[in-house]
Amino acid sequence: MSFMQFFKRYLLPFAILTSALIIILTNPFANIANKTETTTYSNIQLMHYHKKYASFMHSIHTNLRDHGYALTVDFAMLNDEKVKILIQRLENNQKLKPRESEKIEKSVNQLIAQQHFDPATFQIQLSNSTPSALITANRISYHDLMESIRSLLLNNGVESFRLDYEILPESTEVIISFADPISEKLKKEIQKMGKDVLEKNNFDSNMVKVIITN
Repeated sequence: MSFMQFFKRYLLPFAILTSALIIILTNPFANIANKTETTTYSNIQLMHYHKKYASFMHSIHTNLRDHGYALTVDFAMLNDEKVKILIQRLENNQKLKPRESEKIEKSVNQLIAQQHFDPATFQIQLSNSTPSALITANRISYHDLMESIRSLLLNNGVESFRLDYEILPESTEVIISFADPISEKLKKEIQKMGKDVLEKNNFDSNMVKVIITN
């Protein structure tokens, strides 16, 4: 067999195949199936995960508070039923030192182990800057949002209220409750302040609503 015949029979097909593989692997559109897209959970699903993790979320908050950290703790669902633990400062004028951040993450990981959860299920996000943009997608709690609303109300002289939230099948309600009756004028002002916080943090007002009760 001559060199030319060997080249045509073996080397040329191999070169063509190698070139094709390089193009496929380097073409971003060829691997589109491998790109990760964020799963969108229904409110019914989020209600289920809230029920599953509410006690654990409270345990984390209580543990951090008992160690002197004024932080909000929230959960948001990721792909494959994984969970992002959102931890955020309450004070605007203080930042956590690197050593404090390490202690907080260590404490959370210890609680995950104590509850016999799979560590791979959780991602910890510690926001050390304030104000910071809040994550809006697939939330199963809204403590950081409520604290933002609380701060705005208190700064505007609104007192004697309680904040809570409820995830419903079609939407989520952030509930501002007053023990004593308030005027319609004040109610409208509070409603506007709540909506301003939602808009500032890019929450969909059709999915997250501010409700005032007294």
